[in-house]
This record gives sequence, C-alpha cells and structure tokens, in this order.
Amino acid sequence: MVDAVSGQWVGLTPYLAAWVTPIAPAVMQVLNPAAGLHPDKAISGYQVNKAGVETQVQHIYQALIRKTKKGQRLESSCCS
Repeated sequence: MVDAVSGQWVGLTPYLAAWVTPIAPAVMQVLNPAAGLHPDKAISGYQVNKAGVETQVQHIYQALIRKTKKGQRLESSCCS
C-alpha cells in the first residue's frame, strides 16, 4: 500500500498476524472506524455471505485510507 503522506510503499505484513487476534490494539484502530463506516455499524467477519464480506473489506480499506490521509502511520506492536 502507498503511504498517503510520504508516497512510499508501506508493507502491511505485520497486520496479517495481528488479524488472527482481532482485539490487538493496532487492528482495533482500523476495525473501530471501519465499523462506523459500515451500514450495519459492525464488522462481523465471515459470519456473513460473500457480499457481506466484500462490503466489510471495502469499509476496512476506506478506514485505512482515511487513517493515512490524516497523516497517521499504520503501526503494529504485534511483531516488534
């Protein structure tokens, strides 16, 4: 993913492991705003059909974009 502030590519590999534990602080910093963007105001994971998962992914992506546009770095404490 390209960082909106620096224009540099940012690796998201640390977030893959954090996703396994969805209450990790770095993950919650994205999921909470994503839930607020979702029509159901929730991210339910795979407890929904394919269209529901795609909608959740779209809102998670939007939350990531909004976070980087605000100049916030995407950081993870999961792998340090």
